[in-house]
Amino acid sequence: MRRIGLAVLLVMVASSGLAQSTIGAAPGFRDLGSIERGDSRQVNFYITSDASDTFELRAGFDQPLYSRIFSEDNIENQYSREPISSWISFDRESFVVNPNDTSTVRLENGAPVTSQGRVTFDINVPQDAEPGYRAGGVSLSPVSSDSGSVVGASNVGIARPSFVFRVPGQVDRDVELTSLRALRTGDNSAQIIAEFQNTGTVTTRMDSTSVPIVNQANQKVGNVSFGTQIVEPGDFVRLDGTWTGENVDGGEYRLEGKVNYMTGNAYIGGSTGSFVLTDEIEERVEVENTDTVDGQQEGDVSMFLVLLFLVFLGVLLYSFDVDPFLIVVGICLTGTVLLVLSTSIPNLAIPVLLIVSGALAYYV
Repeated sequence: MRRIGLAVLLVMVASSGLAQSTIGAAPGFRDLGSIERGDSRQVNFYITSDASDTFELRAGFDQPLYSRIFSEDNIENQYSREPISSWISFDRESFVVNPNDTSTVRLENGAPVTSQGRVTFDINVPQDAEPGYRAGGVSLSPVSSDSGSVVGASNVGIARPSFVFRVPGQVDRDVELTSLRALRTGDNSAQIIAEFQNTGTVTTRMDSTSVPIVNQANQKVGNVSFGTQIVEPGDFVRLDGTWTGENVDGGEYRLEGKVNYMTGNAYIGGSTGSFVLTDEIEERVEVENTDTVDGQQEGDVSMFLVLLFLVFLGVLLYSFDVDPFLIVVGICLTGTVLLVLSTSIPNLAIPVLLIVSGALAYYV
């Protein structure tokens, strides 16, 4: 126990000594003004550091800190969610920072900065870019020039510079409700499916919100909450919500309220916001937006995690000298259950799949 405590103490002492170096970027934030479609703009950030050894910085595009970006006047109201990572290109993979090779530069506001290096990249705005503001950040990863390992500062105290620019044009942020329907999923529950269209000129993120449900007597009888989606101009998006409560009766209802989206909202009401709920219980509908890439990536990641867990389980059981036959059976059963839970296979199929997988494992 004393040896473990001594080792932990040594690691803490070594870490505290390495964490004294800092790496900064100047300026920390740049407003680049307007960049026309089809044009390019070169951007420089100057590196400052109190490290004693020469090292390299690997730079890349990163998402900005939106609270910092939106603190600027009028940016939030004119912002577009269109991705810009493909617009950014760095002229090299790494940038050398030499504490013994310094130069004094003046920033746009006239302030002098003693720099030990510089990170440069280009912003290439495509011809079909949406109007409005864009923002981004620069990730900085220090690497030792001699050994190729992470520098002693270990990313402690590293600033992440950010930038913002505007593509000229009129920014219209409008989202309209195009259809609405309801399916009873239980005695006291219903599924509400709403379809929206982005009729504006910029990509918009629709945030989750709670919308009141009103009956024909103008009485509020419940709420439905929708999820979050990012929708491009002209595209449609379907949002899935659930209404639960003791008064989920059959009849005609309407949604009266607003679905919030970034820097604005979409009003729901009138004939478009009406739906009829029957007394017949139906199977819940899986609502998918096939044009989004995030869902595909989530599925790939979840399946990878399932396989990784099964491998780990097999190694763990083998380390405890469990019979190989039992290990195979256990992994088959566990994998089958996880497969069913992560897909749309009905839960009633679980016993059947367990029996089949067990039988196959036995004869193998």
